[in-house]
Amino acid sequence: MGRTTSLAVVMGAGLPVALASVIGMAVGVISLHGVQSPAGGPVPGDSETSLWEVVYPIAATNLPACLLLYTGVLTCGAGTLLSTFMLTTYIGATLTAAAANVGWLSAIGSIWIYAPLEFTGFALASYGGLLPLATAVTDAEGTGTSVPSWLRRYGDGMSRSLRFLLLSLLVVTVAAVVEAVVIRSRLGN
Repeated sequence: MGRTTSLAVVMGAGLPVALASVIGMAVGVISLHGVQSPAGGPVPGDSETSLWEVVYPIAATNLPACLLLYTGVLTCGAGTLLSTFMLTTYIGATLTAAAANVGWLSAIGSIWIYAPLEFTGFALASYGGLLPLATAVTDAEGTGTSVPSWLRRYGDGMSRSLRFLLLSLLVVTVAAVVEAVVIRSRLGN
């Protein structure tokens, strides 16, 4: 794949994810602006729980989110764009609700250590979900096989996209451990 084609694939997969993310985040922020959430239930990570008991619910939420973001591989990108929009809407709404309760600085200050890792993992999964479509549409090299060239390119993009999925799962798992450590340290554990 040439340099120009590689750039086209990166832009073809990255720009739609970025656009869906920005729009979703804006919708989430606007939808709950000024709404305060009631006091929540028990916080995971009290003195009786282990680190792994805190990591598990975080990972059990975030790892399936990565898989959902990756569904574009099977849906020609539609699943990835829709789930990216839904996830960023949720993130924007929950961040806005937290900011309404404790202020923007406190809300951002409480997540700045692990949120960039989580968001990077989510972005990698989304990129992987759109990579086959972007590869099929932008990679104009002939394959020399009897399989239609667009289908072959889509398959090649699928195999390359698995690296992004695996990396996203690793990054989100590391973020879950960091988040659990932060939660436990705030509770004095």
